[in-house]
Amino acid sequence: MDIPCGRSISVVRELPKLEGGVRFPAPAPYHMIVSCSFTFRLFCLLPLFLSAGCFTFKNGLTLGSGKSEVPPLHHVVLCWLKEPGNVEHQDKIIEVTKTFMEIPGVLDAQAGKAVASDRSIVDDSFDVGILVVVENKEALDAYLRHPVHDDAKKMILLPLIDRLVVYDFQE
Repeated sequence: MDIPCGRSISVVRELPKLEGGVRFPAPAPYHMIVSCSFTFRLFCLLPLFLSAGCFTFKNGLTLGSGKSEVPPLHHVVLCWLKEPGNVEHQDKIIEVTKTFMEIPGVLDAQAGKAVASDRSIVDDSFDVGILVVVENKEALDAYLRHPVHDDAKKMILLPLIDRLVVYDFQE
């Protein structure tokens, strides 16, 4: 379409048919101004959006917030108790997990009891699952050395847990 820059044109959108061939009533025409070219839009409008902090770029760069966007790291811990199925012990582990939110770099910390499943692909043999989400690998290392984590490990986890498996992954 070859329209001079800045000229107003009327646009009517046709809506798709619904089941049975029914259409919504057609909207009234609306007016829009057609800009000169992609280059015009790029050089004139993009700086406005960027200065307003409207755009986020993936792969580690966020504009507007002043902070780098790096996918968080997920630290998953599956725990088997020395006394399998002991609800009091499960609850202690779930409660102590909430204290991990006090640790700098921890974005989320939650725990829960395993959900029984009849699906053969699901391992429901553990008692408690813990998920701790941290900012990055450095935050995970700091979390593992932090006194809140050490106290929880020494006073709650080690006395109650027979075995555990840990999975760390990043989006």
